[in-house]
Amino acid sequence: VRQYRKSSEKDDRVDTIWNELQGICLHGNQRGTVQDLKRDTQVLLKKIRGEKEILRIVSLLKNGFKGTCTKPVRDCTELKKYNKLSGVYKITAGNSKALKVYCDMTTDGGGWSIIQRHQDGNVDFQRTWAEYENGFGNLEGDYWLGK
Repeated sequence: VRQYRKSSEKDDRVDTIWNELQGICLHGNQRGTVQDLKRDTQVLLKKIRGEKEILRIVSLLKNGFKGTCTKPVRDCTELKKYNKLSGVYKITAGNSKALKVYCDMTTDGGGWSIIQRHQDGNVDFQRTWAEYENGFGNLEGDYWLGK
């Protein structure tokens, strides 16, 4: 019985020490786990910020996109149907090849193909007939469209 008691007491001590050691190890792991959680949380936050930035850029691109992914339309009036903003677009006037033109989508209901724009005086319009025939200037500023 004494032997049993001694071994039982030793077992109890071993169990107590074992439980304390498990607690220490558990607390040590918890510290590591907390650090891991902090690190993982920071990584996730960076990813979320990155995804938000991507969404912001996509939104800006969608709102500012003035081109068209389909074949060019015949004129700016067709583009107006798609609620496009004023800007430079490719159109096919008649059977000609596609050409870039500035489309005014606000004046008198919009849908206007602008063949001449003279607003800031940066382009000299004293030109030869050949220059008028070929077009000159910048579609975003002063220009003559030409053919």
